[in-house]
Order: sequence, then structure tokens, then C-alpha cells
Amino acid sequence: MISPKPPTPGDILNQPPLMSFNFLVVFYNGKGINAAPNPIDVRFQKVAGLGLSMGNLETKRIGGKNVRLPSFPTHENLTLERGYVLRSPLRAELETSFENLQMHPRDVMVMLLDPQGVPQASWIFFKAYPVKWNLGDLDANQSSIFIETMDLSYTRFQSISL
Repeated sequence: MISPKPPTPGDILNQPPLMSFNFLVVFYNGKGINAAPNPIDVRFQKVAGLGLSMGNLETKRIGGKNVRLPSFPTHENLTLERGYVLRSPLRAELETSFENLQMHPRDVMVMLLDPQGVPQASWIFFKAYPVKWNLGDLDANQSSIFIETMDLSYTRFQSISL
């Protein structure tokens, strides 16, 4: 078998930016990495909240000089948006969490795919749990998809090398 040719600096420099329209969201159910995700609950139309912020800079006096130091990074909630689908196990779990005030944190992976469906970039959000669930408006004057939005808080996230 011939091993793939390593990329040259020219290959890397000529690489186009990734497109943001093809992605998956996978909720790990705690039953091991081999447990297949429910195909209903991997399809979302929008993911928001990827990123970190340094927050407020603190001024400290060090060695007779004022130095501005960053605080610990903060992050927004992970926001997932999709068209409402019937019989979603994820929604049933979400509803139960809110009804019983019992949150069961789960790891969530967001994978950015190329047009052929091959993962190109990936992020994992550790110990995510729902903090907000919103259903879209019902409007007899519009013919549009009924949207549900989920906000998840999490402890931290990191990029996964592919």
C-alpha cells in the first residue's frame, strides 16, 4: 500500500477556507464511544457559541509598573437550532430534565464536514446540560419551518485533531 504524500507548504497555503454549512452534532450517551447516535438528533441547522473570550483585563502593579493581565477565558452557551421533529429522544430527555430539575451532563461533539461528508474540524464540549429550550413562533401568516432552540452550558471545550 502506498502511503499518502505529505502536504507541502504550497498545498497548505493554497487550501481554501472550510465551508460552514455541512456539520453534525453528536450527543454521547454515556454508554461508550461505540453507541451509535440517534440519526434524528445529529441534524441541526445552526450551531452558535463556538469560541472563547478573555473577559476583563485586570490591572496589577508588578515591579513598579502597571501590567494588564487577562482573567480566565469565558465562553458562551452552545446554542443548537433545528426544525422540530417528532419522536426525538434528545427532546424527550430535555423535557424530562426541565420537568424533574435533574440535569444529566453529556459530552457533545460538533464536527465540521467537507462536501463529501468527511470530518475536517471537530470540537468536543464536556459535561453539557440544557439551560434553555425555546420553541419558535406559530404564525398562520407564514409557511416556515417550526424551529426549536436548545442552549447548553458546559464545563469546557477543546478542538479535536482529525
